[in-house]
Amino acid sequence: MAQLVEQIDETVNFGARVGVDLVIVHVLESSQPIRMGAAVGDKDRSVPASPVPRPPQPRRGPPTEQ
Repeated sequence: MAQLVEQIDETVNFGARVGVDLVIVHVLESSQPIRMGAAVGDKDRSVPASPVPRPPQPRRGPPTEQ
């Protein structure tokens, strides 16, 4: 169980470092409910976050005439 919680912590913290807003962890089988570990958005305190540039996003809005 402790190993599973550690893996979830690592996954959530990695997502936070790279700018992911939502991390979904699917647990196939567990004999106990998971009540400890990282919550979505928790920052990893052991490693300073390094900024990761995001690729430019296309503009959304009404189509423009050319």
